[in-house]
Amino acid sequence: MDYKSIEDSIKSDAIVLLPSGVMEQQGPHSPITTDLYVSYKICLLLKSILEAQGVKVLLAPPFYWGMNYVTRSFVGSFTTRKETVVNLLFDIYDSLSRFGVKHVFHVDTHGDHQNGIAIYKAITKARVVLGLDVRSIISNWIAKQLKIGEDDPHFLIFSVDVPDQPRSIYPDDVHAGKYVTATMIKHYSALLDQKKQIAFLRLP
Repeated sequence: MDYKSIEDSIKSDAIVLLPSGVMEQQGPHSPITTDLYVSYKICLLLKSILEAQGVKVLLAPPFYWGMNYVTRSFVGSFTTRKETVVNLLFDIYDSLSRFGVKHVFHVDTHGDHQNGIAIYKAITKARVVLGLDVRSIISNWIAKQLKIGEDDPHFLIFSVDVPDQPRSIYPDDVHAGKYVTATMIKHYSALLDQKKQIAFLRLP
């Protein structure tokens, strides 16, 4: 989009969705940019739903310079310091605020706890210093795991029905496993190494 189109959208009270993730190893079959593709796809879906209800939506450029405290030992897992994440995100929020944006929704798909803390700090700083309505969008079951209440102004919590049964035979399938792989196959299959993908998913 050109800057005038962005300006016109903001004047029409468009909200902003900020796709967020990191560049890190995602198994031998998926690109290190998997988080970004997934968060961007979520934002596109949200944009479609909201605009069908008459809400104007702008997508901000993806944020990908986060923390990889857990996977930083792998080649391809870029990481930054916590203060870098906080300051860079605050600068992004500050820019959006200067543009006239009033509501920003941060859509992050990276599960690193330290990265989550940095995002929380950046959102807190933006809300206090800028008076900007910034919130991170998370599901109700993640909120429950993190003990986040529905009244916490830092979050927009949505409900997802997760059945108790059947459970996955891979209880620790939280990174680069069949769920993320299935998402990538559905939306970005050309980016996966199919031979490695098949071999990887057959592992016990």
